Amino acid sequence: MSREDHDHVEAIRALVSGGPLAADAPTSTLNNPEWFFPGGMPTPARLRLHRQLSARVWGSGSPRRM
Repeated sequence: MSREDHDHVEAIRALVSGGPLAADAPTSTLNNPEWFFPGGMPTPARLRLHRQLSARVWGSGSPRRM
């Protein structure tokens, strides 16, 4: 991983750890009812977005699939 990539990953980690990208943040997509059906299942659009972002970050080696 290049230094630039490493710095980018660290910046994202900082945003996730207690920041605006944290799962419990009010800005989290987990708190957006338009992305989920009642009961918590993600909508097809949310699944597509998650897969696109995961593929962009992880490629075929994504550690987590929805």
